[in-house]
Amino acid sequence: MDEGTFREALKRDGFGTVDVVEWEAGRISKSHAHDFDVSGMLLEGAMTVTTDSAAMACQPGDTFTVAADTPHTEAVGPNGARVLIGRKATTT
Repeated sequence: MDEGTFREALKRDGFGTVDVVEWEAGRISKSHAHDFDVSGMLLEGAMTVTTDSAAMACQPGDTFTVAADTPHTEAVGPNGARVLIGRKATTT
């Protein structure tokens, strides 16, 4: 999938906040969760997103999702990562 198509899909699917983030090489986040859904696309580099149920190893063009309130970590590869991230508020 290309960046333009992914941006269109985010908009169509209600992801109102869209940002590009850059993470340094070797970054490993502590386990955390968000109060919003996340849909992301790796633009450059490599990273792995890990939840209790799966590890999603991403290369450029790969997409991933993490539902609200799902504990997860991100591990960035040796060349860093540039990621297009969409956030969607959940209703409770």
